[in-house]
Amino acid sequence: MKDDDDKLLSALGRMAKEGELTPEEIADLERRADEEAKAFVLASRPLDADARARIVEKIAFSLPRKKPTMRGAAWRSRAPMVLGALALAAVIAFVLRPKPPGDLPLYEIESSGVSSARAPAATPSSCVLHASSTGSFELLVRANDAVHGSIVAHAFAERASGIERIATDIEVSPTGSVRVSAPNARLEGAKAILVVVGRSEALDADTALTKAREGRSGAGFQTLRCAVD
Repeated sequence: MKDDDDKLLSALGRMAKEGELTPEEIADLERRADEEAKAFVLASRPLDADARARIVEKIAFSLPRKKPTMRGAAWRSRAPMVLGALALAAVIAFVLRPKPPGDLPLYEIESSGVSSARAPAATPSSCVLHASSTGSFELLVRANDAVHGSIVAHAFAERASGIERIATDIEVSPTGSVRVSAPNARLEGAKAILVVVGRSEALDADTALTKAREGRSGAGFQTLRCAVD
């Protein structure tokens, strides 16, 4: 019996290493394996890695004088590592997935390229325009990252009577930056200029006015404020 066991272990070792067995060795495995493993062996040749591991483990446990094969033990010890790697890959894929079309990077607003404030603002805006009867003003609204897709912008004046649309020149660059300019006379009586920027499909003129009055930012749009003194 000992000689038979040694031959079987030798065959198992070669199967785990090379994946091939002689007809006699396969017959011996069929005799010793349980009915499920036997049916699998008869139905499939050559044996795949999973089947080989199952047969190795079943036969090893059936031999009272032999310890479980190192390959079976090594696979069980590596299983948590493999599962951990798969979980990490899933997390990386989730983090690096493309952003939905409605998402925008954080924009900031600048007056004459000197001072700026980011949206949404937690403190009063550091962007300031100086009212004057002559000259013109310019605001630049941009994000640190290029914005892909269609972007639109609308400008409004915040006055004592409420938020109202003002006539300005608005230019949108291919990377999503917005330039707003107009004569300083448009600033008369205004407390601030509001610029609402967002995806064109979600921000028509009426929606932009509503967002400006609410003074908030959300998915697919941002409201930025530049004070007037």
